[in-house]
Amino acid sequence: MNRLLRLAAPLLALTLTPALAHAQAVPVVTYGPDLDAVTAAAAAEQAPGTRAFMIAGSLAEQLGGAESETVVFGAETKRCTDPPAGGKPIGGVAVMANEDISEMAYTSAILRLRKAIDGLPCNADGASTENLYDLFFMSGYAHFEEGRVEDARKAFAQAAAIDASRPWNPAFSPAAKTLYLESLQALLDGEPASLRVEVGDLLLDGGTQEQGRTATVQPGGHLVRAGKDLLWVTVAPESERGEGQVVISTAAKVIAGLMEGAAAYGAWLQERADTEGWQGQMVVLTAEQAWVWNGTGFDRRTTALGAKEEPPVTQLPGIILAGAGGALTGVGAALHFGSYGAGVPGADGAAMMPKEDYEALVLQNRLGLGLTVAGAAVAVTGVVLAILPRPKPPAIDDEEAQTALAPRVAPWAVGGPDGFVIGIGGTLP
Repeated sequence: MNRLLRLAAPLLALTLTPALAHAQAVPVVTYGPDLDAVTAAAAAEQAPGTRAFMIAGSLAEQLGGAESETVVFGAETKRCTDPPAGGKPIGGVAVMANEDISEMAYTSAILRLRKAIDGLPCNADGASTENLYDLFFMSGYAHFEEGRVEDARKAFAQAAAIDASRPWNPAFSPAAKTLYLESLQALLDGEPASLRVEVGDLLLDGGTQEQGRTATVQPGGHLVRAGKDLLWVTVAPESERGEGQVVISTAAKVIAGLMEGAAAYGAWLQERADTEGWQGQMVVLTAEQAWVWNGTGFDRRTTALGAKEEPPVTQLPGIILAGAGGALTGVGAALHFGSYGAGVPGADGAAMMPKEDYEALVLQNRLGLGLTVAGAAVAVTGVVLAILPRPKPPAIDDEEAQTALAPRVAPWAVGGPDGFVIGIGGTLP
């Protein structure tokens, strides 16, 4: 029964719901492209140190599927996924809003501009910096003329976030200039956010940003165009965003960074947890290890997948030597004691054997004794080799090479009238 429960545990983990993760703060596990859901669940049992966890899916699924998809973290992001039919580009909206303002139709201008702002970023494909600035500047001016000072202040600050270097447009009444300058000064008094660009051909508010360089961006909304992706990215004020960077990257780079335990990409993982309401540890699994996010960096843990034991190295050479030594000892003992018994005079006092026969038995006796001693030495050496650990030999695919490295060991002895020589011959890998 316990065995069945152990086998079922990975599959049961896949059925844990997000509600369980919210309620019990269980670890939330996501995994790289080198794993599948079932294998990840089996490895996850050891990584967080508990069998209660939730499999949140693969990193690719969490990031939207396509490796080339633009990923932004460190700022709130609104992606254009389904452009509305008949939407008007913001450049044309700004022209019509300007006509409303010139006719003092401020309410009409506000409604027109609000609809365009709510439609961002889908209606801003190809928009210039001036188009974006005018959209918010005129909204601020129309709100000011309507007596909505706070709304005007926010719109002016957003216009300045897009282009803080633009001077006051003298075509508009200077009555709102003071409020505009106050909004601009408040923006400049704060710290801009650090922006790291990891994609090529990036347009930020209509201007080009160089890949691989760290720039700065003012708090507020910004239009990001990267490849085919169009996004409206809202950077929080300094007091709300902390010290983290705004990063514009791709799904492929984020996945690669997380699989290496790079702390720079942990912010994306934390944002994902905050969005989903996950309270437990965030764990990224690969085929080799688990990376556990601790809030500031990753702790590395080895899983069952990455801690496979190496097969034991065979001690066959030592075993062969021990066997050969034992056999050699047996042969030597038989020769030694057999020749000794044959050379002892009979108990009945019979005449001793001829000298030549006796000398042959003496030579056989000595040869047997030598083989016995040598065999014992070889046997002891074999036992030692069989017990002591040996380094693992290199892997060889060639069968002929493997055969060439197979141990070949055999005892040998050469005797003659003047003595004998014994030894062990062969090869060891």
